[in-house]
Amino acid sequence: MEGEASGPAGENNDRHPWPYLKEMFNFLGDKGSSYLMECILCLPKITEILAFKNSPSNLKKHVERKHTHHVQRYTELTSSKLKRKWSEMETPSTSGQTSLFDSKQTSIDKAVMKYVVQGLQPFSLVEQEPFIEFVRELQPNSSIISRPTLCSMIDIAAKEMKKRVTEAMRGVDHVATTTDCWSIRRQSFIGVTAHWIDPESLNRCSAALASKQLRGSNTFDELASALNDIHSEFEIQGKIVGTTTDNGSNFFKEFQVLGENENGQSVGGCDVGLPGNEDNYEENEEVEFIDVTALLNEDDGSHYQLPKHHRCACHLLNLLLHPNARRWNSLFLAVERLLRIVTAKGGATGRSICTDLQVPMFNRTELVFLMEYATAMSPVAQAVNILLADTNTHMGWLLPTINQLIVKLDGIKLSLKYCQPLVDALKLGIENRFSHMLRNPELIAASILLPKFKMEWTKDKATIQMGIEYIKEHIEECSLQQGEANKSDQVEDKYSSSLKSFHTQEHSKQLEGYLASSADNALQHRRTCLQPQKNKPGFSQF
Repeated sequence: MEGEASGPAGENNDRHPWPYLKEMFNFLGDKGSSYLMECILCLPKITEILAFKNSPSNLKKHVERKHTHHVQRYTELTSSKLKRKWSEMETPSTSGQTSLFDSKQTSIDKAVMKYVVQGLQPFSLVEQEPFIEFVRELQPNSSIISRPTLCSMIDIAAKEMKKRVTEAMRGVDHVATTTDCWSIRRQSFIGVTAHWIDPESLNRCSAALASKQLRGSNTFDELASALNDIHSEFEIQGKIVGTTTDNGSNFFKEFQVLGENENGQSVGGCDVGLPGNEDNYEENEEVEFIDVTALLNEDDGSHYQLPKHHRCACHLLNLLLHPNARRWNSLFLAVERLLRIVTAKGGATGRSICTDLQVPMFNRTELVFLMEYATAMSPVAQAVNILLADTNTHMGWLLPTINQLIVKLDGIKLSLKYCQPLVDALKLGIENRFSHMLRNPELIAASILLPKFKMEWTKDKATIQMGIEYIKEHIEECSLQQGEANKSDQVEDKYSSSLKSFHTQEHSKQLEGYLASSADNALQHRRTCLQPQKNKPGFSQF
């Protein structure tokens, strides 16, 4: 093959693009988008080969075609272990330069991988000539990793990250997860994130566990199978205290059939129903006899055991409204923006906007209605924003936020003329979708255990008492577990009972001290109370 090489072969080999292949190929120079290489195995015959700058695949094909007995050696040289070994065996005179070159090349490779992953770029990006030229402009002597190498690097990085996340969750006893599924172009996907409390710092940690394609459609049994696989993959099956999802019927059925109830017991296929979603059954329906053998052989996913199910509160609030159950806030924001323009710049500006858009002008009654609509919907939008926050928002924020929303709607209703039915509809929707949550002792306890709220978020003493009793029940469970851990086989039951009573009294004093403390030191007092029980049930999950 004829071609011009930039400089003598020996000089060019000092910047060999694939130094681990030096024993087989000499580097002659650049030629357009390719490297000009010389095969050492063919000597004394001169054989020049063009190899794309992002891949030595042409060199491999040459060895496979002309030097079949060297194929195994080529494979060994191109393995990552041999690449590192070759770098370590460099002569002292060039090792510093080579090490610097390898270090810079490694940094470039990692930067390209990071750009592709975080920018959601296609793997084929590294094969596109404009991107190759861009990198070359920044680093003239660098080489661009091939697409297979990029895929391999991403796979290795993903495995390392998975190992770190698994190791982090191995040291905790309680994990909460959130799950979502979606479909696009007739393909279904599932995403899962995990959340836990660090046992040392008591800070909340989160990690994405999976974003993968489902084998079939997103039916409840496929979702159950995928969730079970992900939980097993990260070794958290027995640690999950609850999973939060949206209100899709597939998720609802999945946890209704295979999840746990409020008492932590397996539902076992019973149709427990949810408030506002109860199914009606006729008492005198005709009995249909079926083949039991066929039923037992049917794979309905019942061999999976899913954790307790929580429905996303933000999604529930969004479902209260129309015209679009998921994006009602776009209408609210548009109305709010229009009213700000009219208020700030006067009615003439509003008329000008209507004229430009060629729509009828708003009369005074319509503007008053829009103002009342914005006033009524503002507390709902604020509640959604609070619950949507991804930091410093815990389970204990839910009930105080919903309770405050109800209080605000009650106060707003008296001042409205046209939108009172809207407020009534909002309150009815909140009652239908959140009433069972407002009576959930676990959620009540979570609010009490947040120093920001404690017992001040509701005036209903019965509600507060329900939450305190729930906390005390868990204190007794923790005391029993601590007593069992300290009791030996030789210790008498009388001493064990006294030890349990001592721990219960001590923890009850800590709870009373926390509830009586001021807002300034409530957080520190809570951290002090929870520190000894940071891995005990009933505490790390709040």
